[in-house]
Amino acid sequence: MRIRIFTAFAFIASLAMMYSCSSGGEYFLPEDKQAAVVTLDAADISVSSAILYGVYRMAGPSAADRYFEFSSSPDFPEETTEQYSARHSSPDSRYPEYDTEDGNWKFQKYGVYDLEPSTTYYYRLIIADGTVELIGGTKQFTTADRETSRLEFYGETTGTDKYRFQIDAYGGDVIGFDFRIINWDSSYGVPVIAVEWSVDWISNPGYVFFDTDEEHGIVSGQLQLGIIPNESGIERDCIVRLTLLDQDVEIHLVQEALEPHLIFPEGYEYQIEASGGEYYSFIPFRIENYGYECYMNNGDPGLRFESDSSWLSEVTYGYLEYNTYNCTGYINFVAEPNTAALERECYVTVRFRDDYHYINIVQSAGEPGT
Repeated sequence: MRIRIFTAFAFIASLAMMYSCSSGGEYFLPEDKQAAVVTLDAADISVSSAILYGVYRMAGPSAADRYFEFSSSPDFPEETTEQYSARHSSPDSRYPEYDTEDGNWKFQKYGVYDLEPSTTYYYRLIIADGTVELIGGTKQFTTADRETSRLEFYGETTGTDKYRFQIDAYGGDVIGFDFRIINWDSSYGVPVIAVEWSVDWISNPGYVFFDTDEEHGIVSGQLQLGIIPNESGIERDCIVRLTLLDQDVEIHLVQEALEPHLIFPEGYEYQIEASGGEYYSFIPFRIENYGYECYMNNGDPGLRFESDSSWLSEVTYGYLEYNTYNCTGYINFVAEPNTAALERECYVTVRFRDDYHYINIVQSAGEPGT
């Protein structure tokens, strides 16, 4: 302990008392229970914080000023030294020799934060009563190494830092992917995750946090993406890259295609005249989920026809139009005249991929001899 004397009287009084020092930063004046200050070991040392401790006692009234000097240099240069007002603390069980009753010791502490990892800091407790300033011995500590914070998703792993998720063809405004962050120090603040992607069918990226386990350094949350329905007709995929601090994580999103469906909006039975002839743009159909993008990826829808009649021929389709979501068109055919006195009918099987549809065509009865 060093003593700074501020008055001539105090200086003479200090000569009368004299003092000595012991090792380890503990210093005492020779008379029992005289003024003394001791800098103690820091506690709760983490990557970016620690708690400084010290004790003091005064021969007279309590000290007016109690503070820790704190620096990254053992010489405590003015430009790098901070002064933190000490606060009263409960007795520390690590130091039973500093009895707060018989010895009149008073424990002091102060928490320091926003420190750099793997860095050595120096500190000392200083007590002043307006006349004499008592300076405790210098102590030091080194902050812990920063553990690498790690972003993990709950999903199928396809490689180092890559996860695969299968997405429904219909997508949605908010599709969630649960994750957790390991080794997150609360002193870092709220995690900030950068999200990158390169396709136009993903939008509105964001994330929410559900829970923070400070004891174990785990933050739970969810990445949220808007994903539009897959009208392309083929499975599509993309990589979404997330960056947390200096870690990059990739998630592989695979979205199945919407299944096209053939629909006959006017039903499945059609009446034609006995005279027959060419029936163009006659039977309308619509293929849902077969829009322009699907056409560009898959080409013509490829309808196929089978007829159980000899009087119906040249069954084709045409007049196709594509919009964003659907395709529309017409079925065409040629019917021979019905010269019989009875109405006749036939069935046409329309095949689209794995779909089967049956159209019933009924031809009116003819007049004999025509």
